[in-house]
Amino acid sequence: MAQNKQTFYYSNQAPQWQSGFNSSAAGYSGDGVWQQLENRVVTMTPSGTTMLYVLTGVLYEGSTTTKPSGSLNVPIPSHFYKCIMKCTFSNGSINGAQGIAFVYSNESHPGENYYDSAYVTSIDAIEARAGFDFFAAVPANYQTSAEANTNHSWFTGQSSSNSNITPVTDNNWGDL
Repeated sequence: MAQNKQTFYYSNQAPQWQSGFNSSAAGYSGDGVWQQLENRVVTMTPSGTTMLYVLTGVLYEGSTTTKPSGSLNVPIPSHFYKCIMKCTFSNGSINGAQGIAFVYSNESHPGENYYDSAYVTSIDAIEARAGFDFFAAVPANYQTSAEANTNHSWFTGQSSSNSNITPVTDNNWGDL
């Protein structure tokens, strides 16, 4: 796909936990949380007068862990995030916006759902942690409410109170 070619560069890659994050974990069926989220983004692709904007990135919080790669040490992100904003248009102008963000520690999350409330946050919260203003071109009257939203039901189709998972607050990397 042409869109994939625009993002598949070595400068746009980060070491990612595989088992239980981007694929199934041993002893569990189903996809990892990151793969579930990416699959949902694909199924939410709108058409017509609606656009889905998706921003993906990494955070380096706490102590920076590195792993050798040849003669270099590669920094490993502590978290991966995805900020999603759906904008509707009329006559070429935005006339509505909804937003949601997800953040996951870079570790195994076996048997967990991507939409568990431990991982749902606002775009504003990710912007504060990352130090960026992602959707600056969206008119302020739509941006403010869309970026503050933590109700993911418009995106996931699930109730916004589905979690029994305690958010991870430390980084125990173990063997990557």
